[in-house]
Amino acid sequence: MPRIFNVNSILPGDGIHILSLRSKFADKQRALTGSAGSHDTCVVNNAWLGESTMKPPFAHLTALADYEAKAERGEILISVLRIPDLTLPERWGISQAWCERVRGTLYDFAGIAKLGLKLGVRNWTPEDSRFHKRALGWEFANWCTEGWAKAIREAGKLFKNVAARDPFADKKNPTPRTVENRVRDGRLIDVSGSCLTAYGQQFRLVIPEIL
Repeated sequence: MPRIFNVNSILPGDGIHILSLRSKFADKQRALTGSAGSHDTCVVNNAWLGESTMKPPFAHLTALADYEAKAERGEILISVLRIPDLTLPERWGISQAWCERVRGTLYDFAGIAKLGLKLGVRNWTPEDSRFHKRALGWEFANWCTEGWAKAIREAGKLFKNVAARDPFADKKNPTPRTVENRVRDGRLIDVSGSCLTAYGQQFRLVIPEIL
């Protein structure tokens, strides 16, 4: 099978933004948040991704090749996203933070349940209310986007430039919708053009420029 990812172009700390095409949960999540994608992972290195999932219900490493196989089976579309203007050591800092502070943590089932409630009432609750601003779920647990965001935040404690460029610094409960908004405002850049091979471009998830 031809490679889908250009492993020489992917950098540690990048995010793989995913649309699951055969998941009822993903469909519900997308309906609630209004996002094109439904899942986020953190690149640990050019062979492994770090992700928080319901099955298994804890943060773990997944081989990049596993996602290539899913794409081949028509199960997912993918895009590769990057925080701009970081040095390679700073990017490795995000990767290391994911392995040390996120890997093995429980999936944030409580947060997901409360997020569903929060999004379900967003049309009649002011966006600046305490209900919207407070963090949701368990502090010790992470859903998919939270895990990537936590790794960035933890790396930011060691690298000032990471903290300054943290795309989720102003968001306590980032979701795939947040990720796509950060692409739109430039805090994340879509590097799928170079990180997916010519063959892999057919599996690319294109994030709409406007909602």
